[in-house]
Amino acid sequence: MTLKEKVAYIKGFIKGGGINEENLAQIIGLIVDALDEISSAIEELERTQLDLEEYVESIDDDLASLEKDLLGEEKELGLEEEFEEVECPHCGEMFLVPEKDFFSEEEIRCPACGKLIASEEGESANGDGK
Repeated sequence: MTLKEKVAYIKGFIKGGGINEENLAQIIGLIVDALDEISSAIEELERTQLDLEEYVESIDDDLASLEKDLLGEEKELGLEEEFEEVECPHCGEMFLVPEKDFFSEEEIRCPACGKLIASEEGESANGDGK
């Protein structure tokens, strides 16, 4: 019987026969049994919660270590990249373009609509230099 079912049984028992001297001990016994099961369920939840917290901390530590390793290597190799935020004049979509591409002769196309945004030295397709 689930906890919810036990509580419903106790409610029904009290509603059906009321509380009197004859059934008081039985009602108290049912309530104590339900409380015992509730406390066991809470203890199990606490154990599970602690296990999950330890696991998440372990994952967080591993992730921090990986980030340190990766970011450390990027800095050593000079792989950190700066980006320019660009708004497509055709569809209004905002997207990021690596600075090296933005200030080069690379054509830049909007990822949303596919139209040409810039060519030659970062000039916009409509010639306003933006």
